[in-house]
Amino acid sequence: MKLIIVAGGSCEPDWLKENTAPLVKKASVWKCMGVDAGTLTLLKAGLRPDFVIGDFDSVTPKEKERILKDFPQQTVLQPEKDDTDTEAALRLAVQLQAEEIRIFGASGSRLDHTLANLRLLDIPFQAGIPATMENPNNRIRLMNGELHISKKDQYGRYVSLLPFDGRARGLTLTGFKYPLVDGEIPFATSLGISNEITGEEGVIRLREGRLLVMETCD
Repeated sequence: MKLIIVAGGSCEPDWLKENTAPLVKKASVWKCMGVDAGTLTLLKAGLRPDFVIGDFDSVTPKEKERILKDFPQQTVLQPEKDDTDTEAALRLAVQLQAEEIRIFGASGSRLDHTLANLRLLDIPFQAGIPATMENPNNRIRLMNGELHISKKDQYGRYVSLLPFDGRARGLTLTGFKYPLVDGEIPFATSLGISNEITGEEGVIRLREGRLLVMETCD
């Protein structure tokens, strides 16, 4: 099973539908999980959640009643807790043994939530599950080792690299406008921002550390 997770941040239903329609047609492969108010976003996009999770403090009592009535695969959380609904959703996805995860609605006006959600990419990463966090201008993933990005399939014009936990060492970039051989990116720097793929693909090789790889457009 592969999993589309829709959290309660900014996510236009029409854009969500456009970007998930080819996936949800494969209902035996891709399933949908609504996280709190993200459940309503799924419904507005014409998508039926297979799982719902949250404390539902971001929806009205009537909306909560509808969600809990219509979708039996539910996990109801207490509002007073140590983790966010999105973290609980990702941990549930790991328990469900998802093979791949695409996360929508995980960014917005709450910068604290956005930064926390970027850190939460570590949960599927540690479980060996490929995961991306997506919005209309960004596709973000966590990597170590080696990553190939095809120019024809890239998400936007730019590729930015940010160390995830300390320095990224032994970094080699090929097929990029700004190549690098066995270099490093310190933690507190903007050195890895706004590179561009110039070949058929960009190849990122990293010997030590981890990188947030952010494919972005203006």
